[in-house]
Amino acid sequence: MNRGRLTAELERLGYEEFLPGQERIIRDILAGRDVLAVLPTGAGKSLVYQLSSQLLEGLTVVVSPLIALMKDQVDAMQSRGIAASVLASTESSAEMREQLQQVDRGESKLLYLTPERVENDEFMAQASSWKVSLLVVDEAHCISQWGHDFRPAYLELRDARRAFGRPRTLALTATATPFVRKDVIETLELRQPDLVVHGTDRPNLFFGVRRVDDEGQDRQELEELLGEDGIRGGAGIIYVATTKAAEETADWLRECGIAADFYHGQRKARDREAAQDAFMSGDIQVIAATNAFGMGIDKPDLRFVIHRDIPASVEAYYQEAGRAGRDGQPAFCWLIYRPGDLGRAAFLNGSSGAGEEYERSRREMMRGYAELHDCRRRYLLNYFGEEYEGLTCDACDNCLSGESSDAEKLPDDDFEINDEVVHARWGKGLVQRVTPDSLTVLFEEAGYKVLARDIVESQGLLRRA
Repeated sequence: MNRGRLTAELERLGYEEFLPGQERIIRDILAGRDVLAVLPTGAGKSLVYQLSSQLLEGLTVVVSPLIALMKDQVDAMQSRGIAASVLASTESSAEMREQLQQVDRGESKLLYLTPERVENDEFMAQASSWKVSLLVVDEAHCISQWGHDFRPAYLELRDARRAFGRPRTLALTATATPFVRKDVIETLELRQPDLVVHGTDRPNLFFGVRRVDDEGQDRQELEELLGEDGIRGGAGIIYVATTKAAEETADWLRECGIAADFYHGQRKARDREAAQDAFMSGDIQVIAATNAFGMGIDKPDLRFVIHRDIPASVEAYYQEAGRAGRDGQPAFCWLIYRPGDLGRAAFLNGSSGAGEEYERSRREMMRGYAELHDCRRRYLLNYFGEEYEGLTCDACDNCLSGESSDAEKLPDDDFEINDEVVHARWGKGLVQRVTPDSLTVLFEEAGYKVLARDIVESQGLLRRA
């Protein structure tokens, strides 16, 4: 594809230049290749398929669970004279018929769907007649039972892809471990996809943990954090585990003179929308929320995300914390940690269907992060299959306090991140983290295990696959 044509379409969509990884993915798509792209929030995932849709002859179908985001994107494209449609539960029957007619007539080159839509046999009977040139699966980690946001409706996408004639497919996610990536590729039946993993690291984010012994201390920790330079003056989210905690936290913030509101799934829809609108417009500074808030929220100037309760997995934590600092400016990600809360997190989170043995191991990895005495950034990146090259990050509490100790150089012939290994007892796995004293391995059946290096080496329990 002529680069001048790509640049012209880029400008038509309102952008001046490509962000890292975007042009590579677009060229893959135009060449007919499947792609799995792991791009951080704010890396411009939507531009990739929006631009591609304008250069392909047939229809681009985008499957996403984010209804509000889909509608915003359709409105933005229509404002630039680009035809796009959305089929979501919020549309009336008449609106849906009109949207479908536009697609049937070939007037719309980009169609957004919720994953539940492809479960409808009547809809799929009509959709199977369309010429689909590109299928986009947004939030692709939701298709994996090992992912942190598993949605059963996503499993229907394999059959939907077959019904569309197995078009080139783009799977997009911001957070996926190597094991989840493998699961996505196999479940969607992608054909030798280009794996584009770009910049899980967010250098502008500071990571820290405040440990407390009882619930009464967390209010004091919040007060100290919100009073620090760089936090008090900015907008932020405080995540909590329950609806009651969201309301109590918002009340306390208002008592402290901070403009705040709360958000949770049990609140009336109009009140939730009002709270979200006030937060997005800057009328309130802080929102206290359960994990019902945030997916698809794009507020670039968030200066902090504080978890008053610990999430049940590192994936969930990194996704929620990563909503801070999307403008590239410094932002803070703090976790207030009570050791006994992991059990409550497991209860509130429920089972994703992956099995309690595996879920327990993910909780232990979250505990490992909270109780870590080494670089927190390295721990997070290792979890997602990436190595951190620096000796210290100078942007986490442990590195700044001098506690980090895992920066020793390992022998050149030692295990490395993403090595495929076999354990005598637990079978096949992927190396997730390497320190001088231990190896963390994600096993296909047993989940995450932290193995003492001296035992592994002396007894020959682990070998490369």
